Amino acid sequence: MQSLLSGPKTFEEIKTILPSKDVSRTLKRLRSAGLIETPEANSYIFFFRSRRDSSKDTFTATERRIYDAIADKGTPAGTLSKETAVCLRRTYKYLRGLKGKKLVFARRKPKTYGLTCVGKNLASVMQDVQQMVETTWDSSQQVMQESTLVPSFAR
Repeated sequence: MQSLLSGPKTFEEIKTILPSKDVSRTLKRLRSAGLIETPEANSYIFFFRSRRDSSKDTFTATERRIYDAIADKGTPAGTLSKETAVCLRRTYKYLRGLKGKKLVFARRKPKTYGLTCVGKNLASVMQDVQQMVETTWDSSQQVMQESTLVPSFAR
């Protein structure tokens, strides 16, 4: 949780922090406790418009609807299908055609995991407790070293 305080992380980034076999289970438990959240969109592949001038190409009516529905920040195929009232299979077909005309490109966005407000509060409290424990540990180590330096007959 402390590593997520700096910002959302992908599954692969979390995998470098935790043992590989524990990552999925840990994320599931944190999600069920309401401490982490994932983006609303489950899609990993987003379609974007290219910079190519679309006025130079001819479109079918459905291609134009799909092309116009693509947002600047990218849109997954499922959302395009719902917005344009075209079934998903045919949406992919038209996207393939738009890719062929170099008007659309696809980009993968990995799913990220971030802390909720409750998770941020808990992580910051845990970090404060860890700092107190480390401070106490360091001071106790110093006291122990000083006590071993004092000769036993001086006590």
